[in-house]
Amino acid sequence: MLKVARRRNPYNKVERLEEAIGRDINHSRFIPYVQLHEFEVFLLCEPHRLIQMYPDRILGVEKLIKEIDGMNPEEINEKPTTSPSKRVIKHVPEYKGQKAQVGPLVAEDIGLDRLRECCSHFNNWISKIENLIK
Repeated sequence: MLKVARRRNPYNKVERLEEAIGRDINHSRFIPYVQLHEFEVFLLCEPHRLIQMYPDRILGVEKLIKEIDGMNPEEINEKPTTSPSKRVIKHVPEYKGQKAQVGPLVAEDIGLDRLRECCSHFNNWISKIENLIK
């Protein structure tokens, strides 16, 4: 049985999980990817972009920016109450009911290049896909 829960390094943990999924699917065209830790990781790359969707929450977004200052977004997930989505919701409560609509729009606004720069695990996966066409 795969023991991923006890691993402290989130990158090692998710890579082992992806390897197990890859072995299970066992198809040369399948490149597994598991988001570290949830979609809102992408939003924490440039949280100020939330202001475009929530102009009345400038102070909340500024508090969020201060709260995560210097942190790697892919490694933010210390507790259930401090996961990326919970941090966003704490400062922008309206986001809770609008995650599926707003999250992708903000991530699109941030852009793929910045998401790759900010999130090494995500970048590695995209690079594997790009290498298929070389």
